[in-house]
Amino acid sequence: ASSTIESVGFFIGPAIAGVLLAVTDVATVYVFDALTFAWSAVVVMGLRTPDRASEGSTVDGEGGEDAADGPTSMFAGAGDGYREILRSRDLRLLIGLYCGQTVVAGASLVFGVAIALDLLDIGESGVGLLDAMTGVGGLAGGVVALLLARRNQLARDFGLGVILWSAPLLLVAAWPTLASAIIAMVLIGLANSVVDVNAFTILQRLVPDAVMGRVFGAMESAVIGGMALGSLLMPLFINTIGLRAGLAVIGGSVTTLVLLGSAGLRRIDREALAPVALDLFRGVPMFAVLPEQSIERLAQAAEQVTVPSGRSVFSEGEPGDRFYIVESGRVDVTIRDEFVRSLAHGESFGEIALLRDIPRTATVTAAGDVVLRAIDRDTFISVVTGHGDAAAQADQVVTWRLGIS
Repeated sequence: ASSTIESVGFFIGPAIAGVLLAVTDVATVYVFDALTFAWSAVVVMGLRTPDRASEGSTVDGEGGEDAADGPTSMFAGAGDGYREILRSRDLRLLIGLYCGQTVVAGASLVFGVAIALDLLDIGESGVGLLDAMTGVGGLAGGVVALLLARRNQLARDFGLGVILWSAPLLLVAAWPTLASAIIAMVLIGLANSVVDVNAFTILQRLVPDAVMGRVFGAMESAVIGGMALGSLLMPLFINTIGLRAGLAVIGGSVTTLVLLGSAGLRRIDREALAPVALDLFRGVPMFAVLPEQSIERLAQAAEQVTVPSGRSVFSEGEPGDRFYIVESGRVDVTIRDEFVRSLAHGESFGEIALLRDIPRTATVTAAGDVVLRAIDRDTFISVVTGHGDAAAQADQVVTWRLGIS
């Protein structure tokens, strides 16, 4: 949604500037632009954020200590962000390719004007046309990014977006026509949405909460540096090897970087972005019939819960709010103070109260220290009952457990 709104801005911005230039002058456009930035700043300064809860929880609902280490200076924060990036090969690859894309973005500030005025000779209105085409592509890109997300190949689709930023320049270099320029700018706009949506999503999965703000800050400074580099390189190329050759160098170099990093992007999808304890969820019988995306959704939504030895996870008669899977350790199930069975790694419990909307039918107690994966009621119900086979499988489990109790 954010990317789509941004793309609308890319489309409407040139139109507003065109209208203002037609009825006023350049100075008025600059004043209007400055006022929009001031308005944005006022809006952001009015934001108030609540204290963040800690990442983990126990059965009492008490969190651990806050991972944040208090206020820090801007430079120290950026340094922490860069250290986090440099120690992770996945982050190094992701941010490196993102910077490659922003080199093209910086160069576009120059080659967009040069293509319209020098290469195609379509005048000043042609500059606005090409800018608007970027916005059109961005609107489509938001939809494309959502459709691609269903493939669960975020890193590879991110790489595809970077290629779509750079490869179209080769088209303009080889075939310098208005049609090729429009196609290139539409593809670049589309790629912008795909790159931003996927990059931000991947970062939020890879980076610990405690340093996420600092990593985003470091990333922003790096990508702005990439834009600065691109906007400096493009005039240099135009004045030395020419516009078409410069487009080929910029586009070909970034495309090559993505191709060289393709194996790493596949590794990120296969290893780094897989939800924690995904295999644990795949092993639950009632989840076996679910599509892979639904199982991943459950794994991503699950919270790790630790239960000390002898403590109850829940008691008979209590309202049910979670479904549990045993990650490590063992729990004992009792009904009316009589032992029924023990559950160990990979076994699950808690579904009866959720599916039948009744109080807990048993007491579950930790037999030794236990680590559980817990799914909240709403997520569990929406996923399991939303799939016919899974709902039937879950009903069979409930019927069997009620029968032996």
